[in-house]
Amino acid sequence: MCLIIFSWYPHSPRPLVLGANRDEFHRRPSQDAHFWPDVPHIFAGRDLQMMGTWLGLSKHSGKRSFRLAAVTNVRQADRNNYARSRGDITRLFLASDQPALNYCESIPLAEYAGFNGIFYDGQSLAYIHHNVKEGAQIRQLPAGKYALSNARLDTPWPKVERSRQALDKITPRNSAQESGQILFEYLQDTRIADDASLPDTGVGLDLERMLSAAFIISPDYGTRTSTSIIIDQCLNSKEENKYGQSALFIEHQFGRDGTKQRRLSKQLS
Repeated sequence: MCLIIFSWYPHSPRPLVLGANRDEFHRRPSQDAHFWPDVPHIFAGRDLQMMGTWLGLSKHSGKRSFRLAAVTNVRQADRNNYARSRGDITRLFLASDQPALNYCESIPLAEYAGFNGIFYDGQSLAYIHHNVKEGAQIRQLPAGKYALSNARLDTPWPKVERSRQALDKITPRNSAQESGQILFEYLQDTRIADDASLPDTGVGLDLERMLSAAFIISPDYGTRTSTSIIIDQCLNSKEENKYGQSALFIEHQFGRDGTKQRRLSKQLS
């Protein structure tokens, strides 16, 4: 996962709106979002190489609120080999019932390459930035609009700044479907940034150019999945005056040439 934009207003009728692109090598096998047979309360795509996920939802039996987890890698030179995949971090959170901040504080950071993670436990949203050279930053996020790529939260890379604008286009009057469509319009932006505005992350100018697009197209590596998740508060019909949550999960899958191959839309409650 290389781009995440999200608005977080915990006391509103729509506490969380999130759009994300997963950028990955095309040869790496994965599954579209689904309920996992081995952990049935998780709904997420799955990396078939290490069996983790880049982004997903879960809802434990009897709970009114969803859990959400997403991860991006941190782009930095690191020659160390790590036995554990960063997709484990999201998988383990979704499978647990641990508060988000406590979970972040419990991650064995030395076992993972650098990453960013966001974790929603139904009440709070926690963020962790793990840089193998500089250590970790962990905090609970206040209400607001955020954007994240492969550096610290809200680092003003061109695609981060452009994609964040989608959040300003979404209003409370927009339906969940309309909100998702607005997110996708920005997530599928193929514009390459000007050289003068590119970050220098040590990968070389040609690769910096390619990676500067929100939506990346190349034969070997690119945007394989775009996802929007809209979480709403809703009245629980089984319990009078008790509110729960519903979530609209929309996923687009793309081929090597950037053409859409599949679309999945799932209303979860």
